[in-house]
Amino acid sequence: MQCSKFKSSVFGSLMLSVIALTLLIASIITNEWIKGTARPLDPDQQGKITVNFGLFSGTKVKEKGSYIKRSLSVVCSQGVCMLTCGNSSDLEDILTGTHSQVDTSSGDNYFCNQDSISRF
Repeated sequence: MQCSKFKSSVFGSLMLSVIALTLLIASIITNEWIKGTARPLDPDQQGKITVNFGLFSGTKVKEKGSYIKRSLSVVCSQGVCMLTCGNSSDLEDILTGTHSQVDTSSGDNYFCNQDSISRF
């Protein structure tokens, strides 16, 4: 009697462990952790920005008269990491270089190569 309870407990634990491991692996490899779309507040303005973030990479798409898609990846420097389309030297420039004292919110104009552009 005692042995059959042990077997069912082990089998149940094994099944739950396999399911948890499968969910963990699927969540790590996907780029769909965070999805967002930004639109202008003024209804007369056209365009939008769409982002998809995963744990290690993602994409950013700007649509305003053209379609610009940029790949994002994790970049680390001086103990700071960020998801960006630039590289580690760009991050160092933002932290301590010429761009450290300016607004970098439009940083992809300075730091990102355009992966793909198409006109509507």
